[in-house]
Amino acid sequence: MPKRCNYSYRHVVIRNRPELWDKPVAVCHSHNPRGTSEISSANYPARDHGVRAGIFVRDAKALCPHLVIVPYNFEAYEEVDDFMEELPGIGRALEEKLKGRHVKTCGELRMISKESLQKDFGQKTGDMLWNHCRGIDNRLVGMIQETKSVGADVNWGVRFKDMKDCQHFLLSLCKEVSLRLHGCGVSGRTFTLKVKKRETDEEPVKSIWVVVTVKTSVPMATDDVDVLQRITKQLFSHFHIGSERSSIRSWLVSASVPKDTEYRG
Repeated sequence: MPKRCNYSYRHVVIRNRPELWDKPVAVCHSHNPRGTSEISSANYPARDHGVRAGIFVRDAKALCPHLVIVPYNFEAYEEVDDFMEELPGIGRALEEKLKGRHVKTCGELRMISKESLQKDFGQKTGDMLWNHCRGIDNRLVGMIQETKSVGADVNWGVRFKDMKDCQHFLLSLCKEVSLRLHGCGVSGRTFTLKVKKRETDEEPVKSIWVVVTVKTSVPMATDDVDVLQRITKQLFSHFHIGSERSSIRSWLVSASVPKDTEYRG
C-alpha cells in the first residue's frame, strides 16, 4: 500500500547521514547558492530559519547561510518505499482486495466506514484496517526476550609467547564477561570455555581447525569476577595445551543465565 510522505526525502537523507540530524538540511537538485532551483523538502532546524518547500535556493541561503543542501537520492527512496510497502498486517492477498476497491493509500482507506470494512473483510480484519489507517493499535507490546547467555570471544588476533601470557589473556576475558553480566543485570550458573586451535602445522589456509569445549556449573549463580576467573582456570586446565598455545586462534568464555533469574534493574 503506497504511502504519501512529503517529508520522506529529508528523513532518508538524515537516516543515511546521521551527522546531519541536528543541522538545517534541505533537499534540492542544485546547491548553487544563487540558483533558482526550488527546495523540495526541509527539516525542522531549517524550518526554524524560515526555509520551506517551494522557495528558491538563493532565498533559502539568505534565510539560513549555513543550510546544508543535499541532492535527491532516488535509489535510497526506493529502498525505503520497498520496505514500507510490506505493512504489518497487510499481506499481498489483502492488498489485492483493497486495490479491487481502488484503495491504495491510508487516506483513501479512511474514507470507508468501519461497517463497510467489516462487511467486506470480516469484523476482525475490518476493525484492524479502520484502526491502523488512523494510527490506532491497542495490541500489547511483547516483553523483550530474556537473556539466555552472556559471553565474550576473540578470534584470529590471538598469539601467545608463553603460558603466563595465555592465562593473563583468559583472566582479562573473564573480566569482560563479568562486566557484561553486571551490565545486563544477570548472573551465570553454567560457565563454558571454548577454544579453537589448529590441528596441523600447515599454513592457515590449509589448516584443519578443531573446536574444544568444556563447561561446568556452580550451585549459586554469580557475576563475581574472582569466581569467574577461578572457574575458567579450572576449565582451562582440562585442555593440556602446553606447547600448543601458538596454535590457538579463538577463545570464548560464556555464562548461561538460569531460567528463573530475576533481572536486576
